[in-house]
Amino acid sequence: MKFIIPLLAIIGIVSCYLPKASDYDTKNLEIVKNCEEKHQIKDWEKNIWWDWKIPSKPTRCYLACIMSAFRWTDRKGNPRLNGIKKSYKAVGHECSAPDQAFFRKNCGKLPANPCDKAVLLYACFLVRSPNLQHFKDAFDGKKDTK
Repeated sequence: MKFIIPLLAIIGIVSCYLPKASDYDTKNLEIVKNCEEKHQIKDWEKNIWWDWKIPSKPTRCYLACIMSAFRWTDRKGNPRLNGIKKSYKAVGHECSAPDQAFFRKNCGKLPANPCDKAVLLYACFLVRSPNLQHFKDAFDGKKDTK
């Protein structure tokens, strides 16, 4: 009995960090949800992504699914600047949308595989964005998200 109570408490704490249906409240987050379902993302991995981190072994092509659906990348996984800028503009951050110089300066040589490229682009956004909050807003499709 002494073991069960702490175990249930831990399960309760961990499960409260999972995204709820009400968290998918924008078109972008609906896309995220669809890609989570399509790629069968496990709860532990969702927790990492939703904390704006990258799992050590992310599910293959999950981010490529999202970025392609956002129209942030083309079929080969290359950045589509107009799609990215449109997302930034939709949340009032058009001036801080990354341009070609940002990708050349900060992201290095991108791999050929679109799935690998998507993870590297996402990492580049997280680590090198001059304003991380603007990236998060554009990604979520709503202003001033955390």
